[in-house]
Amino acid sequence: MRLNRYITEVIRFDIGRAVGLIQKECKQILKYYKSNDPLYRGIGAENSPFITNNVGARLGDRRPKDTPLWAHEYMNKGLIKKFGWPGRDGISVTGKYMQALAYGNTYFFFPTDGFKWVYVKGVRDIFQYIDDAIMVIQLDKSHLSGDAKLEWYEKMEGHDHGNFKMTKKDSPYRDEGLDDVLDKVIDKYTDQPWNRANGEILFNTKKYFMVNTQFAKEIGEELDIWSNLIRTGFFD
Repeated sequence: MRLNRYITEVIRFDIGRAVGLIQKECKQILKYYKSNDPLYRGIGAENSPFITNNVGARLGDRRPKDTPLWAHEYMNKGLIKKFGWPGRDGISVTGKYMQALAYGNTYFFFPTDGFKWVYVKGVRDIFQYIDDAIMVIQLDKSHLSGDAKLEWYEKMEGHDHGNFKMTKKDSPYRDEGLDDVLDKVIDKYTDQPWNRANGEILFNTKKYFMVNTQFAKEIGEELDIWSNLIRTGFFD
């Protein structure tokens, strides 16, 4: 099971031990958290106080949930050229609490030192962005008539219309501009500071810790981070 990858503290939360591990192995992210808001990750069935994940990003081994594999691999190839690693295989987190909550119980994310990250600047939902582009292509083709329209529908035989999830590697949409859309998405990826990221932020890290957000004030005070949120009562 997926949750077997986690080592969890299920009996009693030893905050001192958690703080010690984070201070020892997560100095890089703690520097960021001194002046910036937290990063969150949502976990479905898990609700332990403290989680250690010793697996981290399994680069080259991720099977996307909705994005077709051919497009996932196409974008990863472009990201390797741009950043040196397959960004779409990273650990998915967010700077928005409500986005994490949509995936289950919420945790603060602490990647160990040496991590890298990427995210798509200005796009909240990459899948929807690409799916909308396919709808535009489809709408453009709807104005065809006669032989041109017949040729298009013959070309689309065996391919779903207007559904990015179901497109195939040989999809006619690719010749009609879909690859250009994917290239634009790759171009939008950045590894600049993520405090204004709207969607998921993907981390390349070998290991990470997570602390349940119900311990926000305690962990923030012990690690001396997020002082602005504690001061304004955000965690109360």
